[in-house]
Amino acid sequence: MALFVGTSLTGRTVDTTDGPLKLQRRLISGSSGTVYIAEYTKTHRQVAVKVIPRSIQSADCSAEEFRKQQDVQDHENIAHTIALYPNARLGHHGIHTSFTGDLLVFDLYRGGDLFTAIASYHYGAQEDKIRDTFLQVLSAVEYCHDHGIFHRDIKPENILCSEDGRHVFLTDFGLATTEDMVHCRCGSPMYMSWECSTHHVGDPATFSAKASDVWSLGMILLALVTGHCAWTSIQHPDYDRYRTNPDLFWKERFPISRDLRVLLNDVFVEKTEERITLKQFRKRVADMPTFYLTKKELANAPPTVRAVWVAYVERGRTQLEEGTVSKPLGSNEIHHHNHHHHMPFSAKNLLHHARKVLPFIRAHRVEHVQSSLG
Repeated sequence: MALFVGTSLTGRTVDTTDGPLKLQRRLISGSSGTVYIAEYTKTHRQVAVKVIPRSIQSADCSAEEFRKQQDVQDHENIAHTIALYPNARLGHHGIHTSFTGDLLVFDLYRGGDLFTAIASYHYGAQEDKIRDTFLQVLSAVEYCHDHGIFHRDIKPENILCSEDGRHVFLTDFGLATTEDMVHCRCGSPMYMSWECSTHHVGDPATFSAKASDVWSLGMILLALVTGHCAWTSIQHPDYDRYRTNPDLFWKERFPISRDLRVLLNDVFVEKTEERITLKQFRKRVADMPTFYLTKKELANAPPTVRAVWVAYVERGRTQLEEGTVSKPLGSNEIHHHNHHHHMPFSAKNLLHHARKVLPFIRAHRVEHVQSSLG
């Protein structure tokens, strides 16, 4: 049978060179494949398995993804790959059928992905945790770059968490390249750099994959601090607003400190030669006194900014104090490439979210802010 992304293999057993491997539960699905929790039936070892349809990429591509991730997995914040099974055989109720798909096997990280942690308010008001988590991710990316590998799809969904949430692991090297200068557009729109987003198919001009990874890291930092991305894509009007007046853009939308605003402006630079380096990025995050506004600054901030504060930061603080765990925003399941539908990203979407979580904000104030945004 031909294997497609939507094909569910839950409950199936795959014959591998390491023994039967049963796919127990589907975790996430996306355009590049589906990830399952699986178990080697003889040893009862549980692993994560990425099923890569041959309709998406060739066996050579699967092997290349496996090799790239193995080349850098010695780093403590990069997911550990176990095996690649090309052209495995599928079993169900004793009947075995060939299918055109490869299996990439990883260690199982039981803390879920970083998107789910952010959407569950695990980082709100926890500046030390934000800093530590982000610097772990940055360290993993820096290690990849030092070894000549550029990820090109850095986003919270591709960062896994340990069960206690203290450690994170970069994964999914399906779009990674060993070429710094590239001319292929790829990645996820919210985290995609300006030069990658504006590159046209067939254009022979190249751009830096290394610098594009830095841009993606900037958006991840903002998501950790505020629970939001700045824009859905470079084509979104919010990006035009940012380009027109960067400082005003941040002040009208997010409860972030001046230091963080300046840092993000140095990340979201269209000229890659002017964008900060990973080394500079690391130092400025490590040395930053606070990511957030002071109480006085927050009191004088626009309603949209205070709404973000209450909806994400205050809720995170309350959750921490009460020892409770929230469900992800808007979803009880993890959907790999649909995560962004559940994360508010723009001021107008924030207002919609604020109406649900901030009942004390008066309707006329919300309407006033909405009209001022056009």
